[in-house]
Amino acid sequence: MVQIVGLRDTHGLIQLCLTREPKGFPDCKGPANLHGSIRASSVPLRYEFHSVPPGTYAVATFHDANSDGKLNTTFGIPTEGFAFSRNPPMKMRAPHFDEASFQSNGPPLAPLRMKYLL
Repeated sequence: MVQIVGLRDTHGLIQLCLTREPKGFPDCKGPANLHGSIRASSVPLRYEFHSVPPGTYAVATFHDANSDGKLNTTFGIPTEGFAFSRNPPMKMRAPHFDEASFQSNGPPLAPLRMKYLL
């Protein structure tokens, strides 16, 4: 179960991706990734990926405020909110898989805290 907190507003969708592929993180391209989306809301947001076998995974999510299906950027800087499993500290790059990965059969995942840069 993934919980998302810290949305700036309730416009659009929350796009989520669950991957076990370090090369597929955080862009979530490739066939081995699970995708989902939910409407942005003021109530606590939760999403559950079903039929996930035990293993090491990472979650990438973004607040698709304009519902266009992509993380919009200006000069490479996200203009929409984003979050990753384990809430790694912000750096001048996206987190690596090992910074956001967790065991699916381990302790519950902490809520993903949405971050906005612009």
